[in-house]
Amino acid sequence: MIVKNKKKKFNMENEVLNLLIFGILFILIGIYVIISDKYRIVYNNNYREIVKKQDFQKDRLYKYKIAIGILSIVLGSFSILNYIIY
Repeated sequence: MIVKNKKKKFNMENEVLNLLIFGILFILIGIYVIISDKYRIVYNNNYREIVKKQDFQKDRLYKYKIAIGILSIVLGSFSILNYIIY
């Protein structure tokens, strides 16, 4: 009995497209993490408004969230840059 070795072909286009998708997601997550602590969305008469929180305090956790948000944005930017170059 002869068994053929079926190798899965490597599809380069899907892998490269994943770089673009992950890059966009990382940038959106980074922006959300930075903005979510400082602002909130309020609904007024079927309109959405972005309002600055009154009781906002900068503590250690906020500084770590800002650092993670910036790291996420940088990682997403490099991922999109890699998509463009590659």
